[in-house]
Order: sequence, then structure tokens, then C-alpha cells
Amino acid sequence: MATNSELKPCPFCGDTDVQPQACGMNGVQVYSVRCLSCGARGPAEYHDECIEAWNRRTSDSEAHHEE
Repeated sequence: MATNSELKPCPFCGDTDVQPQACGMNGVQVYSVRCLSCGARGPAEYHDECIEAWNRRTSDSEAHHEE
């Protein structure tokens, strides 16, 4: 099972304060990774799949970091 520590930074703001959050979709328990800084969300999937989908959207070198 994937862990939160495996999540890459937000592709929009670069923040690392991201976590999977449970959400219901048509009566099925799924998860979506959410950036707690800017509110960006990844696609709704099963737990491990939502983490994989979030990580496919950015790499550490592509994240936008404010300095």
C-alpha cells in the first residue's frame, strides 16, 4: 500500500502539504489527493491508484516553487 510520504508536491503551487482524502462517488468509497495549500485535487480513484495518478501529474523538478 502506498503511503503519504510517497506523494509528490502539488503541480500547481509546489507545496508538499498534500494528502489522500476519502470521497464518495456513486456510493463507492474512493480517494482523491488534495493539496491543503491551494486546494488542487487529483482524480478520484481507489487509495493506491489516486496516489499513482497524483504522482504522474508532476515530478519534483517540474513543481512550481515560490522563492
